[in-house]
Amino acid sequence: MPREAPRARIIIIEVNEADSVADVVRELGFSEVPRNYFYGGVNNMGDQYNANGQVGAMGPNAQAHNATFAQVWASQSGSIDLPALASELELLRAAMRREAITPDHDLAVGYVAQAQVEAEGGNGPGALEFLKKAGQWALGLAKQIGVHVAALAISHAIAT
Repeated sequence: MPREAPRARIIIIEVNEADSVADVVRELGFSEVPRNYFYGGVNNMGDQYNANGQVGAMGPNAQAHNATFAQVWASQSGSIDLPALASELELLRAAMRREAITPDHDLAVGYVAQAQVEAEGGNGPGALEFLKKAGQWALGLAKQIGVHVAALAISHAIAT
């Protein structure tokens, strides 16, 4: 007859300094008193992720595609007037077309056009999504020509 392997029981409990491990184990209803103790803390077992804002994806192999970050809009919607933004984006887009030299500039003009369409349609999160893609050149030109609502929106979008 094969010999039976000894049983092992692992119990993880948290005790106050005033409690003894044996007392807590008895309170839990175990008949055996533990023979071996390990005192210490477990800081972290495995991966740990902390986020203090909106997250589209987090952790190993996490992916987010074509995400709209409505939380960002919720925090900025009080300071951005969509009809005014749409109007200023039209002015910015015209200025950008005059100044565009590189293919990246042309892409930024397109992103501002898409943001304008989203703003005209009342889609603040969509407008911010495209303004983020428009980038620093659009922000600099918005400040230069004095379209302050557009500059504020681009600035908020880039910061997220």
